[in-house]
Amino acid sequence: MPPAAILFDASPGVVEDVRSRLPIGSFCVSVNTPSDDNLTVEGLLTRVRGYVQLMHPEPSLDVVTTVSNVPSLPSPSTPASPPSPPVCFFSSYPPEEVSSTISRIRPLGLDLAFAVEVPPALPKSIGYLLSEIRDDHREASKAPQERDYDIAIGVGVAIAGFVGSYAWETYRLWKEGALYLPPPFDSLVN
Repeated sequence: MPPAAILFDASPGVVEDVRSRLPIGSFCVSVNTPSDDNLTVEGLLTRVRGYVQLMHPEPSLDVVTTVSNVPSLPSPSTPASPPSPPVCFFSSYPPEEVSSTISRIRPLGLDLAFAVEVPPALPKSIGYLLSEIRDDHREASKAPQERDYDIAIGVGVAIAGFVGSYAWETYRLWKEGALYLPPPFDSLVN
């Protein structure tokens, strides 16, 4: 199959913006997130590829072909409160082409999550994969002040606890006269 960017839950304007930045000879396919939890990524790609090969047996190498309705998938024309953000899933693109395409799409300023077809993801449910991608995108998009600082706070508390207990033990030993310091530091406690 020729390269395809599958857009999940994208408005027609987003589809058009992304389509305009795709490499010539590729497909821009728009679908809604399927509600079937048993539909895997591999199953979805099989449906998309089958439809594209049936409807476009000789893909045009000089245009970007837009497919706005794959009959066996939810139609993008009637989204029922689509989840945010839309996901752009690249299939059959070489890695360097994915990178350059994403860098051409980013200046559009769209809140768009990106994913690439990789073998470990193929047996996953498409709904589960899209949920993972959206969660990762939201986490990466958080402003620095919204990020989770649990680790930094934990390390700070641990360091403060260590320094505090060390200082307390040193003070206790000094009060008992049991603190030994080698010369010339012994003059500091006398």
